[in-house]
Amino acid sequence: MWTAPKYDGGHKLTGYMVEKLEADGKAWLKANHVNIQGCAFTVTDLTEGAQYQFLVKAKNSAGAVSVPSETTELVACRDEYGKLSSTLSKVVQNMCNLFDFNSTQSSLRRAPDHHY
Repeated sequence: MWTAPKYDGGHKLTGYMVEKLEADGKAWLKANHVNIQGCAFTVTDLTEGAQYQFLVKAKNSAGAVSVPSETTELVACRDEYGKLSSTLSKVVQNMCNLFDFNSTQSSLRRAPDHHY
């Protein structure tokens, strides 16, 4: 999430662009492939365990693009809830056996991506 700029260049803001840079990367890459209308965006296509920095640029109706925002600190890409411990896995397996579920009938969902 970010805050809209105080100055719009004299024209209405039409959207935002988010860019990402992997730690030790050399080039900033687009993180969005569609126009972002609001001040939040879920970045996808990240590698778990990798670290990234992000920045935001605003675009107005005249086509002008703002200078980039300050970059974030390095952010580690990880599952928000971590991996299940072997003890918890055994408890879940025992519960599934108790209720006669098997691995093809149930699944765990991945945690939602973070907003930047």
